[in-house]
Amino acid sequence: MRGCYSCLRKAFDAYDALRLAGYQPAVTAAKAFDAAILLALREKELAMEADGWIAKAAALAPSPEAGPAGVRAALYLDMARKARWAAGRLDEDQAAQFERTTAAPAIAALAEWERALGPPAARDLTGTYLMAALACGYTPPRQQDARLTIPLLAPAHRGTPLMQYAVGICRPEHRAELQALAGDLDFHEVLYQNARLRLFEGGPTVHLDAKLLFEAAREAMPANVANAYLLAGVHRALEEFPECAARYDEVIRLGGAARDAMLHRTECLTRGALRERAIASATELIDAPGIHRGEAFYHRAWNRYHLKELDRARSDVDEGKRLWVSGDLFALSGFIAYDMQQRDFAYTEFGEALRLNPSYCVARFYQGLIDSTREAWAAAASTYEKASTCYAIAVRSLEGELRAAQALEADNPTRERRIANLTEGLESERMQLSRALYNTAYSFGRAGEPARGIPFAERAVTAHREMQKLAEELLAILRR
Repeated sequence: MRGCYSCLRKAFDAYDALRLAGYQPAVTAAKAFDAAILLALREKELAMEADGWIAKAAALAPSPEAGPAGVRAALYLDMARKARWAAGRLDEDQAAQFERTTAAPAIAALAEWERALGPPAARDLTGTYLMAALACGYTPPRQQDARLTIPLLAPAHRGTPLMQYAVGICRPEHRAELQALAGDLDFHEVLYQNARLRLFEGGPTVHLDAKLLFEAAREAMPANVANAYLLAGVHRALEEFPECAARYDEVIRLGGAARDAMLHRTECLTRGALRERAIASATELIDAPGIHRGEAFYHRAWNRYHLKELDRARSDVDEGKRLWVSGDLFALSGFIAYDMQQRDFAYTEFGEALRLNPSYCVARFYQGLIDSTREAWAAAASTYEKASTCYAIAVRSLEGELRAAQALEADNPTRERRIANLTEGLESERMQLSRALYNTAYSFGRAGEPARGIPFAERAVTAHREMQKLAEELLAILRR
């Protein structure tokens, strides 16, 4: 058995046709059963449906009372049902339920399955593959080096394509086993697994390299849900937001994790400033029952806020707060309230955002603005000083990221875009740092403590060129 997905399907169809034709029904039913079990595992590895194949295998299985063949079938069905799906199949809540009800018992059952399968060297190919897949999926990380070696994963049938695939996808260290299948042009799953394993390797071109591999896998096997899901994430990392949204649409169309995909699609459209499409995407999530409705209200509010639809944004934020707790949501509520001249309420909302996320620089800055309008200068100075510290940390972080981008090879096709995006972000954060420093100095001056304001004014002079003149004038006043 060659082991590729299309090969397994052809094998199942052939054996099942022979069974239905009455040719050696016990033998052909057993062969069709094995093919169905292997197809169920393969579909789980690719975040495809799998349950249909498990149902077909169950229909072909002899009764457990039928002797060893029935016991074997029951064991294989139990293992296949407990195998995990790859990312992209189950929504967050479904995955959590699976972990509670199925994965936890599976972890406890690993040793029992090992015993039930009998001596490793004497196991049949399907049983060997099952055990390798389950061991790979459920062995705790701290035990993987000892338990997921090639001899233990493939104690028998080592040279078969099925076991080369099972071993090769288990750990990046075993990738050479997968490469042995590269010459089989029907083994489309290998393209996807190579792309997935490339993500583990890291490096400056990791996402670009993985993108090319995932795209080749998508062309070869369009029904692969896991491939579409991971490719969407790669597009997101590369800031290719329309493509990111399109791949999440694919996940939904293929029957994958629909609500997770709708949320991520909305996030990509929001980050790409595709406002109307983001609002429509969020609305689709809101209008159907299930998880992520709170996050969807937040994203719809964010996009409506940027379209200056303040009343509608306020309504969405209020709905979102009933469903989701997030510093982002409270900060957005503060922005909306500030723009609607509801300054006291805005101050409270920014405070809640900071309670949930103390590094929310802009929330602190806006509180400083509100303290200033109240002429509470001592409070404003304290608030702006904290904002300055926050922005200074953000600037240092972006400077490090920019240096890393500039160190990329000149022919890296993402280099210029990364540098441009980071330069723009750094420019914005430096401007905010300069404003926060200036406002700290000014507030100390108004609070009657000019000496305390001088160091902040001095830093504001050099923080950003656009604030230099104002900061120099303020510094001269504070030094009088």
